[in-house]
Amino acid sequence: MSVKYHRPRYELAAQVRKGTGLAVPEAVSRAEANVEAMREDLARDLAAKVETLEPLLEPVVVGSQDPRAVYDLAEGLIAVAGACGFSDAARAAHSLCELLDRMATREAYDTEPLMVHVRALRLLIQPAPLPKEASEQILSGLDKVCG
Repeated sequence: MSVKYHRPRYELAAQVRKGTGLAVPEAVSRAEANVEAMREDLARDLAAKVETLEPLLEPVVVGSQDPRAVYDLAEGLIAVAGACGFSDAARAAHSLCELLDRMATREAYDTEPLMVHVRALRLLIQPAPLPKEASEQILSGLDKVCG
């Protein structure tokens, strides 16, 4: 009895060996162009997510809503905004998460600092990006709010 071994051919391995395909700089350039082309739609989708935050804030402060819901929404904004070219909005959402962590530690929630973050997110999620100086001022203000 003889045994015959069959080794399957993997296309991915063959392509890697050949080195054909898109160069990394070209792939990154194309991806950035695609994101830029979708910026208006992405801004609209992110803005809709931000709008779902505001109605949750007051119930969190009075204790009738689990703060985890706000935290989860903000955490989702970090991921989506960061991946879609809204890095300043991702930083603001991260700041909101940090603020919620601090409030949870003290078991004391306050509407105003939370609303400041929602307002900042609204400003930072625009189809046309804000000037860098304006974005930095907004983010610096959030740092002060988180103190």
